[in-house]
Amino acid sequence: MKKIVFVLMFISACARAQWVVYDPALHTQQILDQVQNMAQYVQMVENQVQQIQQLTSQLNELQKYNTAFGNPASLVNITGANPLTSDLKRPVVGQSLVTIQVGSRGTEAMMFNAGGLYHKTRMISTRSWSLG
Repeated sequence: MKKIVFVLMFISACARAQWVVYDPALHTQQILDQVQNMAQYVQMVENQVQQIQQLTSQLNELQKYNTAFGNPASLVNITGANPLTSDLKRPVVGQSLVTIQVGSRGTEAMMFNAGGLYHKTRMISTRSWSLG
């Protein structure tokens, strides 16, 4: 009995698979999946081509603009800009904001008439307000 088992094990170890396993349904599914992948790849390439065309069109427009109006980076002296920039760079003269906030009073602001420009008017209220 041991000899038969040994011979069977020896034969099974030496035997090679002789049959090709082919699954037509799986093969067809793989082909369909690959076709879908190729279609998506083609769509992606078409989108990239459209983007490149749009960017080229935008670049051409900017080049036309630079040709017509000149390069904005080359502008050094703009009429009226130098006094404005020097005014903006000048330090502030007068009191600081904190000093103004501490010294201001609400009643003084309401009573200010700008040297007689504003006149005091008497407000008569016809409404009576009550809480509750």
